[in-house]
Amino acid sequence: MHFIKTIFITKPVIRLSFYRLVIFSLSYSIAATFVLWAIHQVNFAGPIFAPLYFLVPLISLLFGWRAGVLVGFFLPVFSYYLSGMPVLSNLPIVLSQSVAYGFFSGYAVEKLKFNVWVALLASLIVARFIGSLVLFTLKDIDILMSFLQSFKVGWPGIALQAVFIIPLVNLASKWINSEN
Repeated sequence: MHFIKTIFITKPVIRLSFYRLVIFSLSYSIAATFVLWAIHQVNFAGPIFAPLYFLVPLISLLFGWRAGVLVGFFLPVFSYYLSGMPVLSNLPIVLSQSVAYGFFSGYAVEKLKFNVWVALLASLIVARFIGSLVLFTLKDIDILMSFLQSFKVGWPGIALQAVFIIPLVNLASKWINSEN
């Protein structure tokens, strides 16, 4: 029984009207693009740490799947146009993964009422699998090997996500809810 209780979340997702959600998502994506640009300047980005995958679930876990999908779409596109990263050949893969991250983490919290830990873990697995499917479609690379390789290469970033995203979501949620 305790396990079932720990899977489900006790806090609601922060709701915004449609126009506020779009404006907020665009504004966040623009600001986050400059954060990504700065991270790329010090060579702390790429497939190992993947800072883009910190910024998308952070928003979707707070504001739900709609914000996650918007940020998941806009952030890689804006980043590509500002910094050339991700490189054009990887843009469809990164785009599909970031939209999947945004959708699945937000949907798991908002609609399925999952705990943020479970939502983050599930979205991480699903997003990396979708990225592997896109990689297979575009470059005919083995899906399973690509999926496993994404964890082998990306484990430092995954560990950092587990350490930082959940506390940031909890802190931001408390701060935002205390303002209302």
